[in-house]
This record gives sequence, structure tokens and C-alpha cells, in this order.
Amino acid sequence: MANDLKPAEPASLANGDDFFPPAPRVAYDRAPLIGVVAQLRYPTLLRIEKEPPADFQESVRGIFPLLERGPAHGIGMGQQLPAAVLQLLAATAAGPVYRFLTEDRQTTLTLAPDSLSLNTTAYKHWADFKTFLAPSLTALSRIYGPSFYSRIGLRYTNAIERGPLNLIGTPWSRLLRPELLGELVIPQLEQHSEMVSRTLQLRMPNGREHMLILHGLGVVQGRSEQAYTIDCDYYVDQRTEMNLAESILDKFNDRASRAFRWFITDTLHNAFGPTEFAGGVTQRD
Repeated sequence: MANDLKPAEPASLANGDDFFPPAPRVAYDRAPLIGVVAQLRYPTLLRIEKEPPADFQESVRGIFPLLERGPAHGIGMGQQLPAAVLQLLAATAAGPVYRFLTEDRQTTLTLAPDSLSLNTTAYKHWADFKTFLAPSLTALSRIYGPSFYSRIGLRYTNAIERGPLNLIGTPWSRLLRPELLGELVIPQLEQHSEMVSRTLQLRMPNGREHMLILHGLGVVQGRSEQAYTIDCDYYVDQRTEMNLAESILDKFNDRASRAFRWFITDTLHNAFGPTEFAGGVTQRD
């Protein structure tokens, strides 16, 4: 077991950041991500309720050429997520909802009277994600000018399946930190477990930001193999000035990377096929 997991002490809280230490910056060839969502909420804008967003569409049409209108539920991660995750991701916006999609339909920008969401099932790097996000935020600010954001969140959902990693039969206790697994560290219980669900909500030491972790064992909808799902939502639900959104989301991305690396052992990390970037110590991009 000692060879599978390097004990990681919590990062220093002197800077008021969080609990996860720095780690080498890597990209995974076999990343377990099945979806990433950034959502920004603001006070309801009647203009979006009453008028089709023609100017907004023109601003983002070069990136999102397709348009759909409909109810807010689902917000684009399709049928890949567990039901509990889909329920938590469901938007609650009233009024019309407009979805602007990339041609491959893997990335969706959702505009509602009280929120803007960007989600993708084809996440590669944070820099790529921001090529969709940054112009969308600029268009929102220029055309509608919300007074402020009431919530900013970034959510990463990972579904770890052992088959594609050639780890069939490897106990979860060799792949994930035992602190997360509870009863699954007992071999007999792990062998016969069909579903495990855990929830942890944290307030960051700075007192302003939060982290909601949903994790457990089950089968992701549309798939057949049992998977361990780690779903983390990083958010601030206080009034935030518009010009701070991107820097906050950058911080959440860094935190998500470091947290995920803390969750997994070296065995699983290596099975994902990491490629280290030159320089920097923030983890998975």
C-alpha cells in the first residue's frame, strides 16, 4: 500500500486558500472527466425573458453556430451523469432558455434570464474551455450588463472505470485515498457493493467559497461498467463584481486539479497516462 499512495499533507492555510497541496501540472491521456460546467447566476433580466437574444447570438455565433430553445433541465451533459448529479445540475431559471451549441454538439452555452452556463463533455484543457467562456462573458456583459453575479460555480464530474485502464480486479482501496472510501476499504464489502453514495460540503478557510463533493460507487447512465464517480462543485454564492468572474473561475480550476490529484493514488494517476507540462505546480489542467 505504501507504494500506491504518497501521503499528502494539507496545504498551508496561511494564504487562506484550501486543503489540497500543490502537485506537478499534468494532462491525462485517459482522463476520466465526463463533464465540466461553469455557471454564473445574476439577478433576473426581463430583457432576456421578453426579447430573443439576437445580438447575443451574433456575438457568439462564430463559436456556437447552433441554437435550441427549450426548458432549462439537463443543461447539456446529456445522459452520461448519474440521476443525483443531473438533479443537482438542473437549472431553475424561469422563462425562456436559449442553448447555443458547437457544431459537434459537445459544448453548450445556455442563456437564461437569471444565469449563463457553459458545459462540455469534450473537455481537454482549461485554456480550451476558456476560449468558449471568455467571449461568452464579454457578450453577456456588453449586451445585458448584469449588475453583479449572485453565484459563480465550476463543476467537474469524473467517472473512473477500471476496465479501460486495465485495472479490472484492482481494489478501489489501491486506487483512491482510503479516507474517502469508508466501508469499501473492507474487501468483502467492496466485492459485494452495488452502490455507495457520499456527500461532503466544505467551506473554504477564506469563509467565502464552498466546495460540494459528491462521490461514490455505481453505474453511470448509458454505461455498463461499475464506476467510482467524483463530482466536485466549487462555488461562491455571494455578490461578486462582474470583472472578478474569470479570476475566480481560474482559482476554482486550480483547486479542482489539486483536489483530484489528492483523491487518487499514484497507481491510478499513472494509469491515466499523465504528461507533465513544463513549469508550474498546479495539477491537471
